[in-house]
Amino acid sequence: MSHIHHLPEEIMHDILSRLPVQSLSQCRFVSKDWYNFVMNPTLVNLHHSRINKRDLGNSFLVLCQSDRHGHRSKLYLLDNGNYNTSNNVRTSLNPLKIKFDRVTLIIELVGSSNGFICLNTCPYDGEFYICNPITRDKLMLPRAPSLYKEGGIWFPSSYGFAFDATTNTHKVVSAWYFADKDNISRIQTVITIYNLASGTWKLIEEDIPCEIVPTYTLLPTCQVFVNGSLHWEISLKNSVWEEDRCIGAINIADEKFRSFRKPPMDLDNRVLKLRTLSSLREHLCVIDEFNDCMVIWIMKCYGVEESWTRELNIRKEMIGSLQTVSFQTLRTMKNGSILIPGYECQGYYDIEKKEFKHILINKLQSRPNGLQPVVHVGSLISVREHQYPIRK
Repeated sequence: MSHIHHLPEEIMHDILSRLPVQSLSQCRFVSKDWYNFVMNPTLVNLHHSRINKRDLGNSFLVLCQSDRHGHRSKLYLLDNGNYNTSNNVRTSLNPLKIKFDRVTLIIELVGSSNGFICLNTCPYDGEFYICNPITRDKLMLPRAPSLYKEGGIWFPSSYGFAFDATTNTHKVVSAWYFADKDNISRIQTVITIYNLASGTWKLIEEDIPCEIVPTYTLLPTCQVFVNGSLHWEISLKNSVWEEDRCIGAINIADEKFRSFRKPPMDLDNRVLKLRTLSSLREHLCVIDEFNDCMVIWIMKCYGVEESWTRELNIRKEMIGSLQTVSFQTLRTMKNGSILIPGYECQGYYDIEKKEFKHILINKLQSRPNGLQPVVHVGSLISVREHQYPIRK
């Protein structure tokens, strides 16, 4: 760095903080001096603050791929880039090599938030990692307190991961339900929350009047983070009807639970194949999939059931070969486009321009529903700098 020592440090920080995160990350390997300079907390935090003001300049997809047995065991990092033209694009995946503390056959991609991702490598034991996929920095979380209760069985239901801006920390939400072996209809939902700053798990004591719809190993994580809350599809207790499925939310700051109804079903003599919970333009949304189209409902006023509005109708003929895939893993991007993952490709549908782009992924072979994508905004923030102080 001797050639640029004559520049004031604040100017260097200003220049480097405008680089894409992958480019800045590569600078770490130039020399020890460069590493120390790039990983300076002042530069890292300045760079991260500027990332959050952009749309896709530092946006990635973290992809979790299933093998032929349905076990998710491979992670990939895909740079979204800025695909501004309407031509098809061919790209390649970068293997995301993270060294876990023990051999694992199953990787559940819980979510991405504020530069970190959360992974679950043992769903029935609640073994979680928080990682930075750019730096490969990772932290294994302590196990949650045992939920064992005589007379029944505990089942993992769903998980969530989010950043609490009020306390500047990340939290992991784990939902379980207890089934009475003598009366299977008796179900109790229990939620535990891990706070990265305090390093502790907390049991939510309030009675949860619903069952969070399970996220089984073969299905994608369905959490949606909007308005400071994590959302899941829930089912009212003692009900098996779709009409009784609602949306449940955990406010990540005060850790309170609430629920509200989904939008009405506007079938119009059509068969509804799937309802997907998502977000669009910072609003909670529900995507109804029919044979010929997708209908997007938006909750205009958060928490007000009467504010559900039928916003968009996207004809499947617009998305080419991807119109035959299941839309269980639809994701929306910050720029308002919709990510549609396929088996060996994916696509982006620009809502404003009504344009669709194929992204062909080289050397990727995946079984149906074998790719679990999570939209990720990269950063160089250290996981370990955000954890609680380790007692010696």
